[in-house]
Amino acid sequence: MKPQDAFKELINTLKPFFKSFNYLKKGNSFYCLKEENCGLIAFQKSTKSNASKVIFTINIGIYSQVVANFFNPKCIKLPPSITDCHWTERVEEESSPFHEKWWSIDDQTSITELCNDVTDHL
Repeated sequence: MKPQDAFKELINTLKPFFKSFNYLKKGNSFYCLKEENCGLIAFQKSTKSNASKVIFTINIGIYSQVVANFFNPKCIKLPPSITDCHWTERVEEESSPFHEKWWSIDDQTSITELCNDVTDHL
């Protein structure tokens, strides 16, 4: 399987996991609306990805409708993108140089094992 297709399969395979926590899917992100807030989990591909390898990380964000309304009442955006979020964090791994967790998908990657690793980090 091509790495780009495997990345899409990963996102689709994770959909039931996120659905169990009341998250909905939009593109390569999952979001949950609750009490004028939105939790966002966004899968971000690296610019170093290519035809033979997809490298990605996961960003977690919180968007507050109250904060958005305070600054610009006409600009409430649901679901938000990760750049719209008021608070963001990247999934971390202590052993990496910048404490950021990046995964890699190539034509040998097991989607099942990758899904398990991703959900363990979340």
